[in-house]
Amino acid sequence: IITYYSSNIYEFSLHKKPIIFYDFVIEEYVLTRGVHRNINEYSPGKICYTIDEVVNTIKNKDFETEKLYKFIEENFDQHTGSAADKVIDNIILKDR
Repeated sequence: IITYYSSNIYEFSLHKKPIIFYDFVIEEYVLTRGVHRNINEYSPGKICYTIDEVVNTIKNKDFETEKLYKFIEENFDQHTGSAADKVIDNIILKDR
């Protein structure tokens, strides 16, 4: 996925696929919207500031995936992939 500062990184990270941050407006975003965590410190993937950096990252497969696994470890204590089953069992079927 190619994204900017967005919550989609949380759900997508569990797919364990590369995440590229295209942060061409990060300084403006921080000043106008604010952020709760510094992207340089917690990014689950490569941070690119220009479209050329994005293209080169894809061409060279330089996704910095080690950040992805660290991000998953820090943000999800249980990621078994069975959340939908738990919702169905506990809410819809009420553990019948």
